[in-house]
Formats: sequence, structure tokens, C-alpha cells
Amino acid sequence: MLSKVVDSNKGEVENQYNGLGFRVASTRPEEKIEYLCDLSRDYYNLLERTVNGETESFIYDNNVVSMSKAGSNYYYLQDELGSPMYMTGTDGVAVSSYAFDDFGRNVDPFTGKIKEANHKHSYTTDGNIIQPFAFTGYQEDEVSDLKFAQARFYSAENGRFVGEDQIGGYTEKPDTINHFVYCWNNPKNLIDKNGKFPQILIGAAVGGIIGAGVDAISQGVAIAKGEQDSFNWGELAGATVEGAVVGAVASTGVGAGLAGAMLAGGLGAAAGNVTTQLINTGSVDGGQLALATGAGVIGGAAGYGIGKAISKVSSKVMPKIANKIDDFVTKRRVARGGASVNTVSPKQCRLEMDLQFFAEKSGGCPYDGGAESKFREVFDLADNYKLSDETFNNHILDRHGPNSVYGNKSHFNANFDIREGINSTLTGNNFTLGPNTAGRDGYIFEQTFTNSIGTSSNGKSLNTLKVVMDGSGNVITAFPKK
Repeated sequence: MLSKVVDSNKGEVENQYNGLGFRVASTRPEEKIEYLCDLSRDYYNLLERTVNGETESFIYDNNVVSMSKAGSNYYYLQDELGSPMYMTGTDGVAVSSYAFDDFGRNVDPFTGKIKEANHKHSYTTDGNIIQPFAFTGYQEDEVSDLKFAQARFYSAENGRFVGEDQIGGYTEKPDTINHFVYCWNNPKNLIDKNGKFPQILIGAAVGGIIGAGVDAISQGVAIAKGEQDSFNWGELAGATVEGAVVGAVASTGVGAGLAGAMLAGGLGAAAGNVTTQLINTGSVDGGQLALATGAGVIGGAAGYGIGKAISKVSSKVMPKIANKIDDFVTKRRVARGGASVNTVSPKQCRLEMDLQFFAEKSGGCPYDGGAESKFREVFDLADNYKLSDETFNNHILDRHGPNSVYGNKSHFNANFDIREGINSTLTGNNFTLGPNTAGRDGYIFEQTFTNSIGTSSNGKSLNTLKVVMDGSGNVITAFPKK
């Protein structure tokens, strides 16, 4: 940490830090500044600042919202990087205005020209700093012309940190090996709130997530159509790892489960969610994609140790998961009745299906290209299903028929042919397939119809028929799925 600065024109300043590395004081011959910080946060943490006995207090939402000083309140308006643009009084009139270039050099907000290094914004009046925050929320240092970024100081004039990075970097992304570079030279899309590790802006995060997802979608569709034999895992893994690295949200305390969380978020959410949506519905819901993948990638990648974690995941964990999913994508292309594996309907099975379940049932790999395929076995059972009158009358009609007295269950519409619906679901090609729930023996087939087939207990129209079949091919029940 920078402990002392001496300038022939501006004098000198000495910084003091506590045992946790938080700056607690800056002392000059003519001025002493004391800092009270929230020790639970490693950025946006300055609660009070006392300058020669006069205290300024700060209130935060995410970034700083307001400053109270000498009985007056001032409010911050910031840009998307978190840099202050204006300070206003309680009447909304701007009392100060600020602007910065991409790397944080001071810009005249009225002319757009870069200011000289020794010509500051309205941070100072007769040498006394009146508010501390500058580029991305860093604190301006008057003597050194540097910006305090918590873990180290930053020189906007050079676009580089002046202290060495605490994170060593990793070879898969060479930019990270430069221990002084600012945000991997990408200051428009990245910010480094604590001087430890860049984090992506929210808008760019969604773009990166969708970009990785699109790669997974295009490959998944090509496989489903028989235009591609298997996933190009080098391409997909690269896109996912890159998205997770760039999308990492810097924080402290990386847990041992980071690798699994990141992989589940990056690969599972991106590849699984978007490919499943497209194959099962023919379209992608952007809201679901952003929510599922955003939560997975950003949440899973949290932590300033993400570089080494991702390197480990990329080289060791991802290939194993990739092989399992690659096996499954091949399995779900197995056709009914011995047809070619390249002519199967893309809606035969869903990507969320329990891989381990089918692996155990078949005594190994669920698909070996021949008659022993577990999928072929299930399809054969479904093609020759048995529906007894007792099951149809006492379980299906009694509980789910249009005249059923069970008020808490879904009911079929009177004009829906239940037997024909069951038959088309079990023997047709427009269905999804999964194992029975709660560890019970059997399988669940579902088919979604264009028109309503029934209603829920609260009167909601339902279009999906759910058919449960046991391991011997007997239909156990069928009903409109809520």
C-alpha cells in the first residue's frame, strides 16, 4: 500500500492503514483526514470522513447516494461506471459537475477536453477537498494525483495501477498476467471497484451471457437436425469460460465450491436452458435466458480468485461434464422403431432428463447404438402400452374426468378424447420423456396440444397431457398437467 507521497510543489501526505488494509487516515502538515469505513465491504465503504475536525457522512444504496456536511445535504448523480457526474443540493440544482475519459482522466464537462494533470474538478477549494469521489467511485488524492482504489492506487494518466495486483493471473487469458493493467484494457465494459479484479457491467454481462448461449443453441440445433454429429466442446467450453471470467463479480472469500457453482451456472444455465428452450418450444424466452444464465454465471463466478478457479474447471472438470452431456445429446437422437439416429424428431426427449437414472437402468451408457439402448426399450414399452378399464375408469375418469367430484385436481374437457390423447402421447413423436418422480419405477410422457384439453382446480386452461407409465408398460394415470 502507498504509505507516503512527496511532491515538490504540493508537499507531502502520509497514509495510515488498519490491520485489515483499510485506509484510516491521511496526514499532511496542514491537514489531517480520518476515515471511518464499513469493514464488511471492500469498496463503496466510506461512511464518514473527518477533515480537520469537520465530519462528512455518506449514505449508500449500491453506490454512494448522498453526503451530509456542515448541516447541508448533497446528492450524487452517477454514470453507468459509477463515476459522479453531478452533485446537487436539496433543491436539485447542480453545485458541481464532473466528467472523465475511458481510463479516468479528468475531462472538462463543458468542453469535453482533457484537463491537465494538475488541474482538477471541483474537488478542491483553496486546497481543501470538499468531496472525495472520482472515477468509478475511487477517491481522489490531491498530492499524488492518483485515485485510491482500496487495494492499491490507480494512475488515470497512465491507465495503470501503481501497485502490483494481488491476483497472479492465469495463462488462459494473458492480459491477466500484467499485474498493473487496468481492467484488461477494456474500461468501457469492465470496472475494478476494489483494485483486485475486474467485474463486468450489467449490460455487458447480459450480452456476454447471450453470446455464449447462442453458441450452445446453434450447436444444439444442428445436432438435433442431424447436421452435426456432436458438440464442439472446445468452442463451447471456450465461450463459457470466457463469459464466466469476464462476467465475474469481484468479492471476497472464495469458497471451495466455486468451481462447481461456476460450471453449473456457465455451462448448465447457458447450454442447458437455451438449448432446451429452443428444442422443446422452437424459440428462446430472453427473460428466462437472462435470468437463468445471469444468475448461474455471475453468481457462480463471484470472487477475486476466479482466475485460478476457472483455469482448474476448464482443464479438469468441464471435459467430464461435457462428455456426459455429449453422450446424452447422442442418446436423445435415437429414433423409435429402429430408424436412423439422424432422423429423430427433436422433441423426443428433454435435455433436463436424469442422466444418472438412465445410466443405472441400462447398466452403463444409455445408448450403445444397438438393440440394448435403454431408449429403444422405453419406446418399445410405450408402443405396446396397456391401459386397463379399471385404471381408465377408477383412476383417470374418476379423478380427472369432466364430471369428477375431486375439486383439488385438474379435469379433462368433455370434448377431449382422453384415450386417443394417451395413445398419441405414448406412440407419437411429439412428446417429452423423463423418469418417474420421487424414485418411483416408470416413466413420464408429456405432450402439449394446440387447443385446451382441460382446466386446473382454479379454472386455468391447460394444454399439456401428462401420462405416467410403469416399467412394464402399464399406464398408471393420465391428467392435464397443471
